[in-house]
Amino acid sequence: MKQICIKVPEALLYSDTLSDRAKIVFIMITREAPYANDNKLAKMLKMSKVTYQKYVRELIAAGWLERETIRVNGQVMTVEYNIYAYDKEDR
Repeated sequence: MKQICIKVPEALLYSDTLSDRAKIVFIMITREAPYANDNKLAKMLKMSKVTYQKYVRELIAAGWLERETIRVNGQVMTVEYNIYAYDKEDR
């Protein structure tokens, strides 16, 4: 596996409102950007997709991520994430 260094926002790292697993999901989405794939990331983290999505929703609710579903002719083609360096209260 290639070695990648990423910066993790201190506010996220030390947040007492986010679960530790949500923090790991944020780090992995950031690491894999711009090609983050929910199925691949859930598998890498040894989580079910349902569990993975629970932590994504936690990050979205806290303002660390926004999720956009890209559809073509009504079919889901991909999901894109906007990743923020600050939670929504500090933006």
